[in-house]
Amino acid sequence: MTDPYAHPDTAAVIAQALLEDLRDTGDLTCRVLVPPTARLSGVVRAKAPGVVCGLALFQMVFDRIANG
Repeated sequence: MTDPYAHPDTAAVIAQALLEDLRDTGDLTCRVLVPPTARLSGVVRAKAPGVVCGLALFQMVFDRIANG
């Protein structure tokens, strides 16, 4: 089976999407309302059993944010 996220354009698309949303200044609402030292944790819950798709892509996006 081929990894759909191994495509050479995936990293470029992630970078472009983040640039479009954040630019050089970051998210204006977050800058105003959330202190720079704030940290977030979360839990994903479902009402019923199901299938979660795209977790590898989700991880790639967050890795990109964490690593600048």
